[in-house]
Amino acid sequence: MIILTASNDDIDEITLLEMGADDFIQKPVNPRIILARFRKLLRLAQGVESKRKLDHILNVGPFKFNLLTRVVSQSDIKLEMSDSEFDLFYFLASHVDSIISRDDISRQLYGREFDGLDRTIDNKIMKIRKVIGDNIPYRHLITVRGKGYIIVNSKETECC
Repeated sequence: MIILTASNDDIDEITLLEMGADDFIQKPVNPRIILARFRKLLRLAQGVESKRKLDHILNVGPFKFNLLTRVVSQSDIKLEMSDSEFDLFYFLASHVDSIISRDDISRQLYGREFDGLDRTIDNKIMKIRKVIGDNIPYRHLITVRGKGYIIVNSKETECC
C-alpha cells in the first residue's frame, strides 16, 4: 500500500509505515514517480510469489516433490501414490543421503515408537519401489540392513 499525503510531518510518515504502509509519497508529486513506485512494489510482490512457489518444491535425483499439490514426478512423469506413501517418500527425500531408521520414520509419521514387529513401513517402501520402478539392485531407495532406509541423490541413479 502506498500512502499519498499532503502532510510533511515525520511522525505521520513513521506512524503510517509502522501501520503497514509499503511506501509514503508527499504531495505535490510527479505522476511518473507514483507510477515508478507502483512498479517497484509489483516487482517486489512478484519476487515474493516466485520464491513462495519454489519453497514447496524438492528435487532429489530424478524425483520432483511438490508439497502443496502432494504430487511426485519422476523425470517429469507424474507418479500415482497414496497420501501415506507420498508422506514416507517425501520424508526420506527431505533427508536425502542420510540413513533414516524405522524408529525415526514411525515417530515422525505415525507418532509412535517402532515396535520391531510392525511391517507397515516395509510394505510402503515396497509399494514405493514398485511405483518408481526401483528393482533389485535398488538404485534410488536403498535398505541399509539393521539401520533403515536411504534415498540416494545421484544423477547416476537416474532411471533409463
